[in-house]
Amino acid sequence: MRFAIWTQFVHPDDVAQAITVWTNALTRKTESQVEVRIRRGDGEYRWFESRMVPFWDNHNQTVRWFATCTDIDDRKRAEQALRRSEEQFRLLIEHAPDAIFISDQQGIYLEVNASACQLLGYERAALIGKQTTDLIPAEDLPRFMTAKEQLLAGKSQVEEWTLIHRDGTLIPVEVSAKILSDGRWQTFVRNISDRKQAEGALRQSELKFRTLADTMPQLFWTTQPDGNHTYFNQRWYEYTGLPLEQTQGWGWSQVLHPNDRERCFEVWNESLQTGKDYNIEYRLRAASGEYRWFLARAFPLQTENGQILHWFGSCTDIHDQKMALEERDRAFVQEQIAREQAETANRIKDEFLAILSHELRSPLNPILGWTKLLRSRKFDQPTTDRALETIERNAKLQTQLIEDLLDISRILRGKMALDAVPVDLVSVIEAALETVDLAAEAKKSRLKPSLNARLGKFLVIQIGFSKSSGICCRMR
Repeated sequence: MRFAIWTQFVHPDDVAQAITVWTNALTRKTESQVEVRIRRGDGEYRWFESRMVPFWDNHNQTVRWFATCTDIDDRKRAEQALRRSEEQFRLLIEHAPDAIFISDQQGIYLEVNASACQLLGYERAALIGKQTTDLIPAEDLPRFMTAKEQLLAGKSQVEEWTLIHRDGTLIPVEVSAKILSDGRWQTFVRNISDRKQAEGALRQSELKFRTLADTMPQLFWTTQPDGNHTYFNQRWYEYTGLPLEQTQGWGWSQVLHPNDRERCFEVWNESLQTGKDYNIEYRLRAASGEYRWFLARAFPLQTENGQILHWFGSCTDIHDQKMALEERDRAFVQEQIAREQAETANRIKDEFLAILSHELRSPLNPILGWTKLLRSRKFDQPTTDRALETIERNAKLQTQLIEDLLDISRILRGKMALDAVPVDLVSVIEAALETVDLAAEAKKSRLKPSLNARLGKFLVIQIGFSKSSGICCRMR
């Protein structure tokens, strides 16, 4: 075995290849080389490049073979690492969820991964060789050329594009590209159809929400968790007359009535801190400057763990109801006042009737007293005259009292006239004494008045009535 000596130093996996190469070289008498791993004295295998070169004598017979072994272990390991890296890179690209295109500077595809084929509906062989412009709608070509110039200038950014599927449908995609060190272009393309559909559904949902909110008769609004207002419906802007930029955040508070601001802020901040529903009545200024009462309510949209995402609120106009309640309260107070006045009037009437009954009885006492005396005994002529005079005077007084009652009725109807007449106080006092004189005599008492005839006459008001509804006063 001519190879037995040196092959024991060759890695077992490389022996067969080395024997084959060297056997062919010896047989054909040609130069040969082979890369094998050779064991060092410490037992480590390292890669070597082994070369065999024949030298000939004058008769073209082989005299000897020269062989060299060059250590290429570092290069070999680097090549292996590079191959592994390239394999991993290709494996990563091939199984990447995003479509990856490698193209030359003219935009011709040189390599594509499986996701690219799936995205556009082409076989790999059919897709390689196509140009980027073959897959872009004609209306997007000017923008594509601009983006290409920006990329060549070193400006790279993620943009949204539309690509043409093999069946002609349009696919919304998100594209980013870069230029590799060898001048090729690497483009990453992500299918955003689901996102676009979600965005479209979200826009539809927002459109429905805004349409519903704008048709509501209430003022509708939403805020962030910290209370900053982010949305008001059209009814709000129509009522307040303020633009969006003046009402976002906390700008809405400028339409609050000054007397309601502090109370409103206290209740609103408490709801923001505790998460409790917001409920308050306050006045808001309209575009005309008028303040109207509103019932403001809000509730939080929360996650399962209680985190507040948004606040949804509304302001309902309750001004007319509020005014009606206030009017009712005023009417109730007035009705209470009227009742109290009526009760007072009834009490005064009762007191008046009590006094009136006493006054009506007072003139009767001397009339009845003298009448009984005149019936039971005979008096001398002066006494009889005095008795008749007393009876006549008190009868007139009784008549006057009745007239006074009728006068009160006329007063209530507003048909009153006032006359100023002089009154003799002495005669008035004497008449009063005569009223109680008999009662005093019955008790064996005697009244002794001391009157000065020079007291004179005092001007008093005499009440009279006319047929007219007006009140007049005559002085004399």
